[in-house]
Order: sequence, then C-alpha cells, then structure tokens
Amino acid sequence: MSREGITPLRFPAGLADRENSPAGRRFAVLLAGSRAGGSLMNARCTGLTLGLATLLLAGCGSFWNIAETDGTLEDSMRTYTKLVRWGEIERASLFVDEELRGEFIALAPGLERLHFTDFDLGPVDFGEGEAQVTVVYRFYDVNTLVERQIVERQRWIATDTKRRISPDTRSWSVRPDLSSFEAALGAPRREPTG
Repeated sequence: MSREGITPLRFPAGLADRENSPAGRRFAVLLAGSRAGGSLMNARCTGLTLGLATLLLAGCGSFWNIAETDGTLEDSMRTYTKLVRWGEIERASLFVDEELRGEFIALAPGLERLHFTDFDLGPVDFGEGEAQVTVVYRFYDVNTLVERQIVERQRWIATDTKRRISPDTRSWSVRPDLSSFEAALGAPRREPTG
C-alpha cells in the first residue's frame, strides 16, 4: 500500500511498457477514478461531453464573427437573419440601416421571450441599388409555447454607391420590417418600414 491507503495501479501483463506513455497515464487516471468510487462510464461520458462541446464551440466561432463575413448580399442576409434567430439583436443591428437601428435595438427585450426554431429565406428581388427578400421565422413565445411565424420583408440597400451595384457589392444594410416583429410581440400595429 502507498500513501493514503490507495494501492498503486499496475497494468496487466504486456501493458507495462505503456504505463509511462501519455495514453497510459490517462488510462490510469480513468481507472483510478473508477476504483476511487467514481465510474469509468462517468469519466468516459465527461470526456465525450467536453470533446463535443469543444467541437461545437469551434464550429460556431466562425459563425459569430461578423468581421469574417464576405460582405456579399447573400452572406449579409444569412448572417443578419441567423443573428436575429439566435437572439443576438445587438450584433444583428450592425447590419441595420442607421435610421432604424435604435428602434430595432429597442425590440431586444421583447424578443428575448421568443425562441426562434427556424427560418426560410425567400427568393431575392433585385432593383437598382437594392434588393428585397421575404424571410419567414418560426418561433414560440415562452409564455404560450405555441409555435407561430413572423413574415419579415427585408429591404437591402447597397451603401457604397461608387461601386457597381450587384449582389457581390460588399456594403449592404437592411431596412427590416419592424412592424412584423412588433406584431409578434403584441405591440400596436404600424405601417411597415422601408
């Protein structure tokens, strides 16, 4: 017996050479946990959970970095819409036309009670220096737990008029239909913006 009444771990015959390897030490730690009253299954589940969490966070990291968007209309539309879906209103507001940004941010407290489950981007209508798209968000209100929809008409405007206006223009801002969000929140209906 060694200190504290714990028997030193020994690997079965044939594995003695692995005792000093990094993998062998990890196995010994797991095995020690199971001998000390914990379970080997719990240790495996914890390791698996930590590994999956790391992969998930690494995968989401690029999605949340707005600076990495390529600035095309399609990328701007998708990023803005995803940020709204995930409740990142402050970050989504970076895409919103400055004239509407304050009103958009003011919706944030009400939108916190809405849990968006999905969205669909409709076809894009191109005009001179602008584009329009209809987005259907599916959500449920935590107070009612009934799934509903918001139909938002997004009007995207090319903000860099010195460039050739095309879907590949790198500077776009959105004029969202705030009335659709207000209706979902039960606010008095007003005329659509844009």
